[in-house]
Amino acid sequence: MRKATLKLEGKRFGLYVVLSKGSKPRYWVTKCDCGKVTETRGSR
Repeated sequence: MRKATLKLEGKRFGLYVVLSKGSKPRYWVTKCDCGKVTETRGSR
């Protein structure tokens, strides 16, 4: 069985907003309130 894909685009986690999936599994492209865009590793 495959795990369901999370749909996190547009959701806010603290200071970060998820923009899209990252280049690796479990990574997300996020944008901080200060404007910096970075690839962040997600957890369970």
